[in-house]
Amino acid sequence: MKTTLLIGGMLMSTITFAQFSKGDHLVSGSFGLNSSAYKATTGSPADRSKGSGILLSIAGSTFSSNLVRNTVSFYVSHNVSKTNLNNPSNAYVSTGLNYGLAFSRAKLLPLAKSLYLNFPFNLSTGFTSSSVEQSGATIENRSKGFTVSAGVSAGLLYQLNKRWVLTLSLPDLASVGYSTTKFDGYVNGVLQNPSFRSNSFNLTSGIGARALGDLSVGFGYIIPRKK
Repeated sequence: MKTTLLIGGMLMSTITFAQFSKGDHLVSGSFGLNSSAYKATTGSPADRSKGSGILLSIAGSTFSSNLVRNTVSFYVSHNVSKTNLNNPSNAYVSTGLNYGLAFSRAKLLPLAKSLYLNFPFNLSTGFTSSSVEQSGATIENRSKGFTVSAGVSAGLLYQLNKRWVLTLSLPDLASVGYSTTKFDGYVNGVLQNPSFRSNSFNLTSGIGARALGDLSVGFGYIIPRKK
């Protein structure tokens, strides 16, 4: 409801600001939070898990025309999840860190005065690391990897005034990627079996009920082109 009212207020705005111009720059930053919880309806005791994460991004954009924006960004995300919470002796804690660079190109579609819809095409590359630790820190599995992906996302851009904009971004509507990951297993901090590597191609989608839960909000500052 709050989101609907916010967008409705934007559509009814009668204030007009200057349009973007070719050569304008936009420096922006955004953050996103997500959380999840799960409880099995079967089993004894019923499994219970929960997780949370944060995403931060810093970006620089240049307008190649008044409605086309090219962006380079740096992103970093951190996630934590806990499973088997109802069975402490067999509980697991998973942590993950991802960071990298992304390039996107988007055409802005005007919806109303100062409000734009866009579907950026994204290319990204980055590094991942994660660990899964059993309760008591006796068993731990670690992984490090590299990923590349291409996809399409969605977002809104609202020009607050002549210099500031508000951005709302959803995760990839659809993306395809490749990843290579190295896995190591430890017991009491001692490396056990030899490392092994996994290579995979994947197709993912952010469409669904979880998409709104992964919404990222940010602000940007417009630097006009030099006359």
